[in-house]
Amino acid sequence: MLDRFVQSVLNLAAVVAGWFVPPGAHKFGLVQMGVALLVVTALIALVAFWRHARSRRKHAGDDASG
Repeated sequence: MLDRFVQSVLNLAAVVAGWFVPPGAHKFGLVQMGVALLVVTALIALVAFWRHARSRRKHAGDDASG
């Protein structure tokens, strides 16, 4: 399961890196890895924000009813 996640992230990173660097360039792998790190960081931030927003919404509903 983890290998599928990593492969998906690297495929997405390859597409985005391909917008800025030609795939045949020597530094393509480096740019791809940088983009992959940004994608993983964004996913972690999204999950953290989603949990925070969901808990705030849940607590806001409790305050309104009381």
